[in-house]
Amino acid sequence: MEAFYREHTDSKIRNIDYLQKQYGGPWRFNDIIGYIRLYLNGYEVRGQLWHVDVKRVVRKPRHKLLFCENHRFGIPVGIPTESSNGEIFNHIMKYLDSIRPRFKNRFIDSALIETVGPYVDWKSLINEA
Repeated sequence: MEAFYREHTDSKIRNIDYLQKQYGGPWRFNDIIGYIRLYLNGYEVRGQLWHVDVKRVVRKPRHKLLFCENHRFGIPVGIPTESSNGEIFNHIMKYLDSIRPRFKNRFIDSALIETVGPYVDWKSLINEA
C-alpha cells in the first residue's frame, strides 16, 4: 500500500478523508478522555489534569467535556537553576514518570515530548516565562 500511495497521493488523501468521515474525525485522537498539561513555573515542572467526569468511560462522543481536576496535579519537580537543557528535559521526564502509576489502565502518549524535548532550548524558555 505504501508504494501505491507514493505514486497516487490523491488516492491516499481520498482514503483518509473517507475514513475520517466514516469514523468521526482523526481517529488518533478520537478516544481522548483526558490530558495532562505540562508547564514550567520558573524552575519547577507542574501539570494540570483535564479529564472527562464520568464513572464509566464508553466509546461515545457524548462525554467529551473535559474538566480540570485541580490547579496542580502531582508533586512538582524542582529544577536546579544551573541545570543544562538536557538536565531540564530529564526533570520533565521524571515528572511524567512520577505520575504514570496513577494511570495504570490508561495510556499516556508522551511520544511527542520524547521526540522534540531533547532539541528544545529549555533554559531560554524558562527565562522568557
